[in-house]
Amino acid sequence: MSEPSASAKPEQSANQAAAHQAGANRLLSALNTAPPERRTCNRIRQAFPEMAEAELHGERIGQRFPVEVAHLDRCEACSLEYGDLLDALLALEETVVMAPQAPAPMLPAYMATALRIRRWVAVTARQILQKTLRQAGDVELQLATWLEELAAAPLNTTLPSQQQMALAYGGDDDELRLILATWSTAQVLAEQYSVEELRALQTGGKLADRVRAIAEGIASQLPLKQRRSFVDIVVEQALSDQAAVIELGRPQ
Repeated sequence: MSEPSASAKPEQSANQAAAHQAGANRLLSALNTAPPERRTCNRIRQAFPEMAEAELHGERIGQRFPVEVAHLDRCEACSLEYGDLLDALLALEETVVMAPQAPAPMLPAYMATALRIRRWVAVTARQILQKTLRQAGDVELQLATWLEELAAAPLNTTLPSQQQMALAYGGDDDELRLILATWSTAQVLAEQYSVEELRALQTGGKLADRVRAIAEGIASQLPLKQRRSFVDIVVEQALSDQAAVIELGRPQ
């Protein structure tokens, strides 16, 4: 067996060094760039389905979506959400026998809802656990587990039903119970209201009242000692970032 030539090794090392340097430069650029405006993130996210479909078909999205890819390099939140979407579509693709040249699977409505509410649920549930149970809890791990289960589930799957929620609320795990209640609150907002409807409620000064009414309905299945604090913290979080609540709504 012939050994690699001496000139090949330096060339390989140089290529690796260049790749590492490029990665380091991108990281430094991301760290030195101010967080992008929320409005820009919303515009970029609108291209996610088309980007994911192109990537699943083997296209180079950097050439077709240069602005969006550059944004993903700078914005960790959008990058994580795009990664979640791509992972979900890949999981769906593995469960379907696809003919050659068949289109990439469409993202089911329940997965689109789950991905849309995940960030708000994570932030809000963390606040609830810290203020109610005096512990942070591993909210992200729990949400990631649910998303994996949803991605692998049959296409007619829905998000956890109210009956399932009621059973969970009656259990002994306070942390899981509160995370589920937060998820259910966000789910109602995401499924029953569009972005424009939630924005109209904000303009009319009624957004917090609507969030409170929904949270109170969900909290009725919680133990009495947790109900008031759950509702108050959900409303407090909604008031602190009303734009995030509006983003839970269905896209137009």
